[in-house]
Amino acid sequence: MPSKTARMVMTLGVFAAIGVIMLTPVVTAVNANTGTVSVTDETVTAQTDERVDLRGYDIDPASVTVEAYNDSSGSWEMTTEYTLYDQPGEIQFDVQNSTLIDDGEEVRVTYDYQATGELTALVAGFIPVGVGLFIFVGIARRVETMM
Repeated sequence: MPSKTARMVMTLGVFAAIGVIMLTPVVTAVNANTGTVSVTDETVTAQTDERVDLRGYDIDPASVTVEAYNDSSGSWEMTTEYTLYDQPGEIQFDVQNSTLIDDGEEVRVTYDYQATGELTALVAGFIPVGVGLFIFVGIARRVETMM
């Protein structure tokens, strides 16, 4: 039969492993919702004289590529016949003057956007640390009562 110290070390090891496993989804969630996010081929419908909402906001204008389907060639082609409103995450197509985009036609937009501000990303980065402390303090208290 193992000694009390051996049982305590084994118990601590098991709880630590469980704590690390439980911390992984928290870290993943924080990383997925902060910093720069890339959106590839988001499909939107061009509408005359109307802005269309994109999923992202605070869009990096340098990262934007817009493709429209060319019926003549049967392929997607890049176009610059749009106006980007990067802060609210909207795009408006110049349907009336376009040679490529028709009203009601689907257009693909690829871009990067900043999911959170710097302060929010910093604060959110501490969430896994807090969860980790919560788990490991609980383990330490339990081990202390076993001693």
